[in-house]
Parts: sequence; C-alpha cells; structure tokens
Amino acid sequence: MTVFLTLLTAAIGGILFLLLKIPGSLMVGAMLITILFNLLTGRGMLPGGASVFVQFLLGAYIGTMLHREDIKKLKKLWAPALLLLLGMTAYAIFMGVFFSKTADCDILTAMYATAPGGMVEVCLFAGDTGGDTSLIAAFHTLRTAILYLAVPVMATVILKKREKNTGEAIYVHHEGQKTSRKTLFLQMLFTLAVGAIGAIIGKISSVPAGTLLFTIVITGAVTIFTGKTYMPRWLKRTAQILSGAVIGMRCNIKDFLYIKNVLPSVLLIIFGYLLLTVVLGSLLSRKGYVDLPTGIFSCCAGGVSDVTLVASDYDVDIAKVVLLHLVRYLSIFVTYPILGAIFS
Repeated sequence: MTVFLTLLTAAIGGILFLLLKIPGSLMVGAMLITILFNLLTGRGMLPGGASVFVQFLLGAYIGTMLHREDIKKLKKLWAPALLLLLGMTAYAIFMGVFFSKTADCDILTAMYATAPGGMVEVCLFAGDTGGDTSLIAAFHTLRTAILYLAVPVMATVILKKREKNTGEAIYVHHEGQKTSRKTLFLQMLFTLAVGAIGAIIGKISSVPAGTLLFTIVITGAVTIFTGKTYMPRWLKRTAQILSGAVIGMRCNIKDFLYIKNVLPSVLLIIFGYLLLTVVLGSLLSRKGYVDLPTGIFSCCAGGVSDVTLVASDYDVDIAKVVLLHLVRYLSIFVTYPILGAIFS
C-alpha cells in the first residue's frame, strides 16, 4: 500500500505540473511532490529494484532516439565534446575543493556532490569508493530541481523566439510512425526485449550505472541497424514519472537540514553550473556545432537519461544531446574513480 501511495503521489505531481504547463513538468513534478510526501509523512517507499527498472526503461527509450544518420554526426562532435568535458570537469573539481572547505565535508563526498552527472550514476560511483551517498543525493536533488526548472524555461523562451522568426519546427523526432497498431505493438515488445538484454548485461557487468549504459548502447545499435524499434509516448511519460519518484525517494530530512546549513555554498555551486550551461551552450552555438536550444540541453549538468527525457519534449537535435551526454558520462566513468582513489 505504501508503494502504491508513493507512485500515486508521484503521478499526481507529474500530471499537475503537466496541466500547469510547467517546463520539464512530468519528471520535475513527480520528483518535487515525492520529496514533499516523503519528508512530511516519512512513508515514501519504492520496490528494491525500482532504480534498475527505471534505468532499463529510460535506456530503451533513449536508444530508440539514435538513428543511422546520427552516426555521421559523430565526426563533427569531437570538438564540442572536448570543450564540454574540459569546461565541466575543471569547474566540478574546483567546486569540489571549494565545497569541502566551506561545508566541512570530506573531499571525496564533495567531489561527487559537485560532479556534472546524474544522481543515479554518481551515487553508484560514490558508493563504490566510500562517499556519503545520501548527502550526495540531497545535493544532486536540489541541483536537479533548480536546473530542470530553469533550463527548460530558457529553452522555451529561445524556441518561441525562433518559431516566431521561422514559423516552423526545425527538428522532427522519430516517433509515431504511420503504421498499424499491431506492428507498433510488436516493435515495442521487440524494443523492450532488446533493452532487457542490455539491462541484464549491464547489471551483471558490475559497471556503475551499467544497466542504463548497456541498455542505451544495445538498443541504440539495434535501432541504427534495423530501424524496427519503437517506444510509445505513454511509456516515455511513465518513465519520466518513475524517474522523478526514484530521485525524490533518495533524500531524507537529515541531509536536507545539512544542506540548509551550507545553503549559500550549495546555491553558489548550482547557479555557477547554470551560468556554465549558458556560456558553454552559447559557445557551441556560436561555433556552429549546434543551435542554441540544443546547446543548452547538451551542456546541462544532469544525467543523460533525465536531460534527454526533458529535452525530448522540445524542438532540439535530440541525437546530439544524447551523444554529447554519453561522452560526458563516459568521462565521469573514467575520471571519477581515479579521483576517488586519490582522495579516499
């Protein structure tokens, strides 16, 4: 019953934000209302495998967004990817040191708290090296709430201005093919089966957040070579609500009280990330690598799955968003275990 109430609360939050037309509505609404429900009642609960299931669902959905023509974009993305990596990694390390000094926090936890990645993968990395995962989750939840409210608003303003000038959308997302319901249903089952294979491989590989990574890679590869994958919009919306619920459930009152005591430092770091998102996104746009809305989402310091889900509701080059975030994810996979070994 408690699990049902938690899921119902998350769904109500997501749908409420959707009806209010708040940018990033479903995931942000589910996350914030779940946090509120859990903090007020202390009765929030999700099944033990909820995080793994959400990673599987998100990975399968993201994989269906990658298509054959997107492979050609890889050659042109090495320069923006390098710029993104250097800029965000340098800022994250600097702010990690700053946070450890100002918040009376051990350096390892501070490094992971300020890491430019999603909560799921960062907490998994931190858990393997001894960081305080509950504190890291609280920090990332606050950052997620602010970034995922602010970035969609910025993108909405830019897109409305662009549509006013051009009168039409630039990008057409690959969904809703004109084919029979039976075929779409079979393609959906095929996609879920392929994604499940990736999720199982990722789970037994012991790679941090491997469920998400392997599901994206394997589903994406099948999409590129066959073009026979499909995930309906209702499943994407379900994934958004579940993702918000999982993020919201990772926080407790103790960690938020700690965050409250060091709030000036935390807000400085978060708004620094917001400024960095705008600066790097604008730079990528000025250099001609991406348009500005795509650049904003590509440079948002969040998880690949969360940012992609939010970005998929907007007129942006979703393939570039996915590819640039995957590169940044892989850089975290390489660099942060090394940092963890150095500072542990």
